Amino acid sequence: MKGLLLIGGKSSRMGSDKSELILRDGLTQKQRGTALLKSVCDEVFISTCEDTGEPNTIADAFGPIGPLGAIASAQKADPDSAWLILACDLPLLEKEQLEILIGNRSSSHDATYFSSASDGLPEPLCAIWEPTSAKAVQSAIAKSKQCPRSVLIQLNGHALPSPGLWPLANTNTEADLIEIRARLDQSTTVKNITVSYFAQLRELTGTNSETLQTDTVTPAGLFEEMRAKYQLPLKRKGMILCDAVRDPAAGGFASFEGWVRNHHQGRDVTALEYEAFPALAEKEGERILSEIITKHDIIAARCVHRTGHLQIGEIAICIAVSAAHRDAAFDACRAIIDTSKSTVPIWKKEHYTDGSASWVKCHSCSEKATDHHH
Repeated sequence: MKGLLLIGGKSSRMGSDKSELILRDGLTQKQRGTALLKSVCDEVFISTCEDTGEPNTIADAFGPIGPLGAIASAQKADPDSAWLILACDLPLLEKEQLEILIGNRSSSHDATYFSSASDGLPEPLCAIWEPTSAKAVQSAIAKSKQCPRSVLIQLNGHALPSPGLWPLANTNTEADLIEIRARLDQSTTVKNITVSYFAQLRELTGTNSETLQTDTVTPAGLFEEMRAKYQLPLKRKGMILCDAVRDPAAGGFASFEGWVRNHHQGRDVTALEYEAFPALAEKEGERILSEIITKHDIIAARCVHRTGHLQIGEIAICIAVSAAHRDAAFDACRAIIDTSKSTVPIWKKEHYTDGSASWVKCHSCSEKATDHHH
């Protein structure tokens, strides 16, 4: 079995290269991840965006489409080997967990993976991808699908129990970094806190409030514990975006979430499906944010739009803006959603209760915002 370390390059949420962070043992995350893989694999490679000519590297052969492209590139380089895929930013992961994964490998399945402590779904970036998974990976890429977890869900996979909430915790945001460093420094303390739940969280947890015992040090860490406890079908997108635009000079924060609703123009809707031209959508999105940051004199802005099949109540788009004053933040937030709906190449398909479906214009259109699903 061969190992592939995903290093990813500069993180848009962290604003730096996560693989170069030094969090433990005096090693960068890239160095530590490589060492972990070498301890359990026959041969180890590092995924790179471009061909560097360096030994034991595999360049992305499918363009900048993320982890799934890196997995496909490794399978293309050696289609006969099983690949242990590992994200570099797992500083709390130990060799013990990799040995459990390998010790319970089932080569008769397409993949062997841990179940997530938060939602029970497959953890794709600490998993063994067998040669038989290559066809599904290629098919997903051909359909412009980029989520490795979605591919694993469709495969004949061998799921292992979760190793716990923290061994597979990523350093995706500053909040994650604070939480993980506290655990590495052993500076966490157990305390009792009272949590009040509102709206959807109240319905999902079945209570208005409760007292919890936790050793987390950030709201993000606490939310992950609650997700694991109640298996909440929610992600902390808003919290992630809030972290991304936080700035000492900011006095105002505005956000917008577009939800999938159950009706449109008199028809009952059961779900939405979004499809995008990723490279162009990201380029256009960056242009929009850059222009609005300048025009509205705001400090920072972020926008995330999901693709794929979304159920009623799920978040389709999330926007966060920080500014010195609230008026600028509100105005910029509205400008981002309005402009994005008009120019970003994302298409929307509505599914109806009668079993039919139809595509709805999502870009290059002049309909008013009220004609759309957000």
